[in-house]
Amino acid sequence: MRSVPEDNLNAQEKAAFAALPREVDPGHPTQDRIVRALKQRGLLDRPGSSRGALWWIRAAAAVLVLFGGGVAVGELHAERRAERRLALAREQDRREAAALVQRTGSEWVAAVAQLGQIPGRDSDQALQGREVAVSALLAAVTELHQVAPNDPFTTRLLEAMAAGRPDYAVRGIQPSARLIRY
Repeated sequence: MRSVPEDNLNAQEKAAFAALPREVDPGHPTQDRIVRALKQRGLLDRPGSSRGALWWIRAAAAVLVLFGGGVAVGELHAERRAERRLALAREQDRREAAALVQRTGSEWVAAVAQLGQIPGRDSDQALQGREVAVSALLAAVTELHQVAPNDPFTTRLLEAMAAGRPDYAVRGIQPSARLIRY
């Protein structure tokens, strides 16, 4: 068994210990000194006092900075996502445009082939079909020249087609003197 000093006390010593106060009031001077020291260190506010206006201004500024930073970061990410989506959409538009040109060109060739099957090549119907086919080809070559104005093949093709149609004026294209007719 463990021995504690209180266990070895006689009855008179035990009565003296029991008579001692369990709590001692330090008095007002000691309390005042402790409270003053805590206030000086900023660890204790005065009862009923609120935070100063400067503290609230700082807190509001911090909130605005955090909110503004969040908005800026969100906008940056949104802008990057939008740029990626736009680039993907443009790429898809290019592919769709190329596929549409391919499909339309194939349909035009098939229609011209059917035009050659019309009996009586000098009939009004055949002449009108050839005129429409040539006009469509000339319009397509003109658009192609707008897409690639520095392409020599497109320029020569447009010159050749415009030379055969005096009523068709093409901006900036003069028929070449070296035009070869076939």
